[in-house]
Amino acid sequence: MNFQLDYKEILGLASVSIVMVSHIYYLIMTCLKRIRPHVFTLLVYFMVTISVSFGIYFEGDTGAALRMCIPAPMYILMLIMTLRRGVEYIRRIDVVMLSLSLLALPLWWLTDSPRAAILFLALVEGFGIIPAFRKAYHLPYEDSIVSAMVSATAMLLAFLAVRDPLNSWATAFYLAYWTTLCTAMAILIGWRRYVMSRNNVELKT
Repeated sequence: MNFQLDYKEILGLASVSIVMVSHIYYLIMTCLKRIRPHVFTLLVYFMVTISVSFGIYFEGDTGAALRMCIPAPMYILMLIMTLRRGVEYIRRIDVVMLSLSLLALPLWWLTDSPRAAILFLALVEGFGIIPAFRKAYHLPYEDSIVSAMVSATAMLLAFLAVRDPLNSWATAFYLAYWTTLCTAMAILIGWRRYVMSRNNVELKT
């Protein structure tokens, strides 16, 4: 059998592999108490993962649903580890962002348009990641710059693997959106660590 992969397929496979490595690394660092993710962001990621998995399952693709669901146990474990270390960093703005994310979730569930669904998904995750950005600004040593950079690389590869960005503009937008968010997170963590080490101060939320 002649089995060949073009460069787009290779980029796609590389992206999936890197995402899995990033998730495992993030989980290990959380369990070792080297980092402490924002519990609200983890909660949103878990809900999105489960929702996407159920959606794919009800469409009839059980295998794809199971593959999509793989990160869910990791998010649960990270949630437990994070909650055990306390959530004193939570502020009112974080609660507002989580509420907006939860309000946007039904819009994503109910839409019949695949492109609109992707845009609503970006909205849900966008609100969900804002608490992580706020926490990273004040407590940059509690998040992973390596994970952010690796995730940005994976999303960029996935973006480059899109076969027809003009036709699949919503997918291309979503991947570019996440490439930008992950890159911004890495820059934020690096910059705040530099500022804190230079000033030799411990900032509090």
